[in-house]
Amino acid sequence: MELHRYKFRSVWDFAHPAGDVFAVLRVVDDWPLWWPGVRRARRIDEQSGAFRLRSLLPFDLDLTISNGFEDAEARVLRGVVGGDLEGTSGWTVRPHGSGSQAVLEQDMVARKALIRWFEVPGRPLFRANHYLLTHRGHRGLTAWLDHKHHTTAQAWT
Repeated sequence: MELHRYKFRSVWDFAHPAGDVFAVLRVVDDWPLWWPGVRRARRIDEQSGAFRLRSLLPFDLDLTISNGFEDAEARVLRGVVGGDLEGTSGWTVRPHGSGSQAVLEQDMVARKALIRWFEVPGRPLFRANHYLLTHRGHRGLTAWLDHKHHTTAQAWT
């Protein structure tokens, strides 16, 4: 295993249909509205975006995602990550039970000097930091979807 490589797989379960979850995930400009830790997200063009992330540790990660691939029918989003981390990242959203499941898979190499310098003693902290970031994202997206569903349901009454 390469010293600075990180592979993550996060599985998020929802009580909402896969199409609803995918519809929110594909609008990257809105991620800071529901995902604590995503400080900035903006679409650059149809296939790329820029992001600033921070979880518990006191530093930001500035990333770009380019060569974006979207398959709306299969509910798949993929991209090539550059900046403080380099590699690939992608979502797959599927029906699961009475709701859905979103799987985030990432294969990244740390390029940020701070991470590389403290790799050996800091690796457990960096992994915990990522877990917290994604855990908070799952909670935020669940609340966002619950609110949208509640607002839509109220509009019909």
